[in-house]
Amino acid sequence: LKQEEEIIRILLTYADKPFAMPDPNGETADAIQVMPVCRFIINELLTDGIHFTDEKLAGLLAEFTAIDEQEKLYAQQSFIQQLNDELKPAAISLLTPAHELSPNWEAHGIIVKTELQNFQKAVMDPVMYLKKKQVLKMKKENQDLIREREVAGEPVDDLLQKENTFFVLQSEINKYTNTVIQK
Repeated sequence: LKQEEEIIRILLTYADKPFAMPDPNGETADAIQVMPVCRFIINELLTDGIHFTDEKLAGLLAEFTAIDEQEKLYAQQSFIQQLNDELKPAAISLLTPAHELSPNWEAHGIIVKTELQNFQKAVMDPVMYLKKKQVLKMKKENQDLIREREVAGEPVDDLLQKENTFFVLQSEINKYTNTVIQK
């Protein structure tokens, strides 16, 4: 839920901001891969079949998907105004900061980076961690199906192929999340 909320908050705040997809080694990719944050996030989630579990957040994601598909320009104020009464409070809540950072840190020699200074990480982290959790869930469900079929004496080739796909996807995600060992 936290990753879903963070993804929607990022979309509400930065949907139209240009984003360059970094490679797994942390370098920024070619300018050809620059796209709005909205398109990047939607492509990342849809490509891997990732769905939100929270109904309201899924509804907000659907609204962003519609904007992307119709290639409309995103304007935060008009976006929120056009939302239905069920989704509007969720969007407003996500845009309201929970905490405000004290400006006195610099006086103590502590430099705190803003979200814009860590923009790549702010966009990538919630997407990758959500994908990681969903892939682990799908992998476990697939492994349970394999066991069931093996006990019943049924073929499991298709499920083993799926298992391999999950392994490859998990390896790619682990590059971004800096996970070395995964269950």
